[in-house]
Amino acid sequence: MATSALAASDSVELFIDNMNPDVQWAASIQNACEGSTTYVISCTSAAMGCGGETATITEGSDFYMATTAAIYSETSAIVTESCRLNNVESSASCIETIVAGQYGNDISKTVSFNLTGTDYYRYQVAITGGTKHTSSGGACLASVSAAQSNLHLWFPDIFILGAVLLLGFGGVMIL
Repeated sequence: MATSALAASDSVELFIDNMNPDVQWAASIQNACEGSTTYVISCTSAAMGCGGETATITEGSDFYMATTAAIYSETSAIVTESCRLNNVESSASCIETIVAGQYGNDISKTVSFNLTGTDYYRYQVAITGGTKHTSSGGACLASVSAAQSNLHLWFPDIFILGAVLLLGFGGVMIL
């Protein structure tokens, strides 16, 4: 995703799971590591307005992972999503988990779905910062260089990773 050519560009095309083709996005690059890039994205324009919320996404040539907080009137939730992308067929196979906390009782719901045809969107996303992380063609940042990266994740691997992250999040919430 991230290359040294990005420094000369002000945008990048990204898959984002959103059903509105008219939404406009901006992103700051947080990390580039061995074929994947992590962005903090935010909506900049939408017909019904943008709420100012951000999401963190990591995207490679064949995968997408996103985490965002969703705030509702009486509860707050964390949404995690993992998708296996098939750019040739313009499709994504996804698993999404929502963990909502309400008055000390967490509720969790996991759904799987496919996005194809008119439900599969790739957006031109304005890059607002962080291009320095791509200057060496996507080398890992020094602060995370010890972390192993397995970018050839199969869909079950992504699901297991998501489940482990959710269990860790649930453990923190219990404390």
